[in-house]
Amino acid sequence: MLFEKILHSKERKVPRRNRLGSSLLFACVVMVVSAHGQPRAGWQDVAASLGSTHHVATDLKQILFAGTRDGWILTPREILLTGDSGASWKSYAPASSISIAGGFRITLKDGWIAATENESGCKNSGMVHGSLYRTFDGGKTWILLSRLRGFDLSSFVNIHFVSKEIGWAMAGCGAVFRTDDGGLTWQLQHLAPEGEYFRDLVFADRDRGWIVGDKVVLSTSNSGLIWRTSYEGIGNLLFDIEISPDGRVWVAGNNGFLIVTNDSGTKWQRTVLPDRFKELWFSRILFVDAFNGWVIGGRGRSADVLRTKDGGITWEDEGLPAGSGFLFDLTVVGPSLIAVGRDKTILKRASKE
Repeated sequence: MLFEKILHSKERKVPRRNRLGSSLLFACVVMVVSAHGQPRAGWQDVAASLGSTHHVATDLKQILFAGTRDGWILTPREILLTGDSGASWKSYAPASSISIAGGFRITLKDGWIAATENESGCKNSGMVHGSLYRTFDGGKTWILLSRLRGFDLSSFVNIHFVSKEIGWAMAGCGAVFRTDDGGLTWQLQHLAPEGEYFRDLVFADRDRGWIVGDKVVLSTSNSGLIWRTSYEGIGNLLFDIEISPDGRVWVAGNNGFLIVTNDSGTKWQRTVLPDRFKELWFSRILFVDAFNGWVIGGRGRSADVLRTKDGGITWEDEGLPAGSGFLFDLTVVGPSLIAVGRDKTILKRASKE
């Protein structure tokens, strides 16, 4: 994941609908209530659920649930499965159908894995053979559905489907592919200039979508036929984009960076956090309704979570268990939230309230 590469390189500097009013959307300065040492939110360390999977890679990169019981955690080497809402996890290394050794980069999304047989970055050092696999049995076995050959790309970082037939696969080095037949065939839709990095992709429907790049947000209103620059940042890296249930689009990045739009990206407003949060790197932002949202990440190798109850006007720094590693991903599981991160960190918040 490109985010992981950037994080490693910067560690020494750092210790995937009720309309709200415009005054709420575009508040320029945000009050943040510190709760360090006072874990009111009830985040619990549930890493013990890994059980005997002691050989699991230290970094838990992504988490995804289908319903409230069946879920997956993705590591650089294997896939962990649960059938009991995360109470226990079993390891499935997909070596029989997918070679994820030797530098493969993999992304789990909507029952898909995207793997790339190259770790050379975005330099003109060789062609990458990207492979797309899908599971139909909850992740125990994977079927190769398509190969994308002949593009000088570093890694696939996201897959997004708006229906069973229509979806997009995005490569970190600036390529976007579309399928109209459920992934059997893919067509290149967009290829960014060399040196432009893509990190996240999201679609609100078949027409409207957004891409987050290093310092740019692109948008489309015609199913990806044309991508236009919606936002250009200076001095910040952008990592995640989220469409909240009320239709607003949020973008999170490093140095405590948050921006939001309520008009599909015509205008963006910065959420300015106090100076003591300027060292936070935000890897994921998630809203469960128009008012309640979380942004996760951390400083260096340690974790931080901010929470809002009023649609982003104010944010609280929620206390976490000691030793929690930097958080990479967050998902909703029934009434709960589960976050995963470095050093086999799995945190659970029993309530979204």
